[in-house]
Amino acid sequence: MIAAIGLSALIAYGLFALAKGGNKELIGIGTGVMSLVTLITAIGVSYKNGRTATNVRTVGMLFFTIGIVSNIAFSLWNLPRPAYIVTNGMLILLFLLIANFIAKAKY
Repeated sequence: MIAAIGLSALIAYGLFALAKGGNKELIGIGTGVMSLVTLITAIGVSYKNGRTATNVRTVGMLFFTIGIVSNIAFSLWNLPRPAYIVTNGMLILLFLLIANFIAKAKY
């Protein structure tokens, strides 16, 4: 879990430094939250069932990759704040929904 927190902080700072325009703080915090949520479930938590572990980790890394690509795009192009908030909010909520369905599934 410590590795996930450290990696999230470094990625968030990197995209904060890369961001253009007035959305630097929003992108830094949003990137940190997105990467932290996905990385903790992907590499920071252990699961009892092997199938559950594999599926949740795969979904976590997939959404981590999608989130990083999205945040890089928002960092490079000065897009409006509502678009950033809605896009990242939907990604995080969709990830949490899918991960919850996988974790609650009976095998």
